[in-house]
Amino acid sequence: MDSRRRFISHFGISWIVLCLALAVHVADETVNGFLQIYNPMVRNIKEHLPYLPLPEFKFEIWIGGLILGLLILLFLSPLAFRQVKWLRYFSYIFGILMIFNGIIHFAGTIYLGRPMPGVYSSPLLIASSIYLLISLRLSKRKISTAS
Repeated sequence: MDSRRRFISHFGISWIVLCLALAVHVADETVNGFLQIYNPMVRNIKEHLPYLPLPEFKFEIWIGGLILGLLILLFLSPLAFRQVKWLRYFSYIFGILMIFNGIIHFAGTIYLGRPMPGVYSSPLLIASSIYLLISLRLSKRKISTAS
C-alpha cells in the first residue's frame, strides 16, 4: 500500500472513530439524564429571551433524532475512505463542533458544581475530534505531494 493510500484510509478510520465516540457520548448523556438538565435550562433561557428559538425535547424525539443522525454519519464512512471533497469540508466543521460540544460539557460541570450528563465521554469526543482534524491535514498534505 503506497503512502497516499495509507493516509486516505487514515481519514476514513478517524471518521469512524469520531462517529463511535459520538455514539458513546450520546449513551453517556442518555444514561445520566441529559434532558432533565437541558429542558429546564431551555425554559429558563426562554423566560429571559423569549424570541430565542431553543427547542425542548421529549425523550423519544431526542434519542430518535440522535440515533438517525449517528446512522447517517456512519453511512457516510465509505465517502471518507474515498476522500470525497465535500465530506472533507464537512469533517472540519464536524470535528470543531464536537470539540466545542465536549468543552461545553466541562463548562456545564463547573457551572453546575456536579458532573453534567455527557462529561465522562467528553475527553473521548475531544480526542477523537482532534484525531479527525489531524488526519484531514495529513491526508491533504500527502494527496497534494502525491499529485
